[in-house]
Amino acid sequence: MDQLRLHELRKSHFLGCTLWLTGLSGAGKTTIAKTIEASLKSQKIPVYMLDGDEIRRGLSSDLGFSNKDRTENIRRIAEVSRLMADSGVVCIENRIKLKRILFIVIIFFLNLPLQLLL
Repeated sequence: MDQLRLHELRKSHFLGCTLWLTGLSGAGKTTIAKTIEASLKSQKIPVYMLDGDEIRRGLSSDLGFSNKDRTENIRRIAEVSRLMADSGVVCIENRIKLKRILFIVIIFFLNLPLQLLL
């Protein structure tokens, strides 16, 4: 991020970031992500939730599930998340598993009993 953009974002009193939720299937990642998204929206904080299934159907529709393709999918998602965060948006991403981190994100591993989410 260039210094002028950083200065503009600081003047607005808000810097974007990426919240990356990970956990096993059914751990409540989407439920928690939607709750965070609604809370931030209610506070007028710019937020967008990237859905892994939508990314697979669109931006990464040319990829399969080999290790190479999974790594490329994560790279693409990370790049979109970084661009959004650089523009001052809180980007929420949820996935089952991360292989590696390509830039600084806030990661939450969810391991909650289903009863707490209902």
